[in-house]
Amino acid sequence: MIPAGFDGIEIEIPGGAGIYPPSEDTYLLLAMLKHFLESRRPGCMDPGLAALDMGSGAGLATLLLARHFMRVDAIDINPAAVAFVRAELSRRGRRGGDALVAGNLLDALRGAPGGGAYSLACFNPPYLPLEGYEVPRIQDCEDGREHAFFIDKALHAPGGGRAVLEQFLRDVRPHLVPGGHVFFVKSSLTGIDDTSAWASGFGFRIVERANVHRFFEDIEAFHAIA
Repeated sequence: MIPAGFDGIEIEIPGGAGIYPPSEDTYLLLAMLKHFLESRRPGCMDPGLAALDMGSGAGLATLLLARHFMRVDAIDINPAAVAFVRAELSRRGRRGGDALVAGNLLDALRGAPGGGAYSLACFNPPYLPLEGYEVPRIQDCEDGREHAFFIDKALHAPGGGRAVLEQFLRDVRPHLVPGGHVFFVKSSLTGIDDTSAWASGFGFRIVERANVHRFFEDIEAFHAIA
């Protein structure tokens, strides 16, 4: 088991299940989310609406959002991660309402319970590039190696993850209420220099950013408003 935690939320992640453990980028995003959720003005966001955690991984963001929203929808490509987050929500007394879905980006919500208008959405996408990287297919994995596939999917993406992040922003925009909030992580490896201008092309206005330098890249977290 791999222990992890944030702001009093303690979890133990099972090994060998391909669940992405929290890292520096996770905690950068969580800190921004926590600050916003605890300091927001009354009426600036309807907690009766839903929040969306895209790429939930071990679920620390899902559990944090569950403190503030009546419903949280969480999506991850790894069924084991979805089952783990569902169990952690249940262990904390959440019953029904939340949609925990295994699938790829917002396509996973089609036909799922929940869905609809979100007050807030967050996403920590894969962004580590590899030379000659090709998106893996789970059917190509050897038996018993599915966990490696899911960790690979959580970490690596062509072009520093620009395409997957752009797909998220494009797809999530219609699901947000007017003035809805989106939080996301971006690597300097995406090649996006003017993030404000780039985000505006998807209908978002950047209102806050934070960054940490790690090895060969800058990891940035952003808060944007639709």
